[in-house]
Amino acid sequence: MMRNIGVIGSGYTAQHHIEAILKLGSNVSGIASRPGSNTTFKLGQQFNIPRIYTSVELLANEIDSFDGLVVCIPTEAVTEVLDLVGNKSIPILIEKPAISHIDSLKKFKNSQIFIAYNRRFYETVKTFKETASTLEGFYQIQIVEDVINLKSQELINKIICNNSIHFFDLFHFLFGKYYIDQVSVMPGFSSFGVTIKSLKGDQIGVMHIYFGTPINSGITFYNKNCVLELKPLEKLLRYNHLKVIEPGEKNKIRLYTPIWLPETEKHLFYEDSTTKPGFYEQMKVFLNLKNHSGLPGELATIDDAEFAFNIANEICTKIERLLNDI
Repeated sequence: MMRNIGVIGSGYTAQHHIEAILKLGSNVSGIASRPGSNTTFKLGQQFNIPRIYTSVELLANEIDSFDGLVVCIPTEAVTEVLDLVGNKSIPILIEKPAISHIDSLKKFKNSQIFIAYNRRFYETVKTFKETASTLEGFYQIQIVEDVINLKSQELINKIICNNSIHFFDLFHFLFGKYYIDQVSVMPGFSSFGVTIKSLKGDQIGVMHIYFGTPINSGITFYNKNCVLELKPLEKLLRYNHLKVIEPGEKNKIRLYTPIWLPETEKHLFYEDSTTKPGFYEQMKVFLNLKNHSGLPGELATIDDAEFAFNIANEICTKIERLLNDI
């Protein structure tokens, strides 16, 4: 297991990565962020990190003293950082979506670079995948963004490519490669419907992207014998049958109630509540890339990042065309 990890970035996400590293028994030996960052110093003190660098360049100069590197900085700054450390012979974990121009990442395909899509590592997601992968069925994906007033195409692109992209990668992880067929405007012009097809051309699901709608994001799988629901992703619900309760004296309405089977799986929450969901399991896989090699397991690769990025770009392009026609 890697023991000495360097961290670039000192925001909210960096703290979750550091907590997972320490819980797994490894050390955060150094941390760096942009020059003059107060949060870098505070985070370094909070977790007793011995080396607090005043610039990424200074950390890069001592890269050989680290077994691995975690990069969690704004997307627009990642390319510059990778130019300093991307070709080094240590594994690097970069927060999703990695970069805003995928071509800048392609040149590092021969490096040990992975993308931190932590939702791949939810226990609920793993159980969902294990069940759905053995069945034929239909997927419904609901993606909800907090923005209510869409003022520009640039805003839509930023939201979809930086946040919704989590779901594009997650569905790739659950199902495999797919493609986007049609994108349509839904009533109200603040939501969009997306048709999803397999590489064979079969429709396998629909994706709804909502802006400012009071519902939960999630993924549902429908099969003739069961329904699996991740909504929110941290909770898995599964039912196999409906119980019909006929109208009676007290209740004049016919009721249809899901029968959850088995009962122990009625509510399956992600069990580790001491670290942010997915971060612990993701870091465990990353830290066990022994001798800078080995199988990445469920870690997202540069190819995975490229796939999700291309899906996001295609959806953004089709939405832009729709809005121009309105």
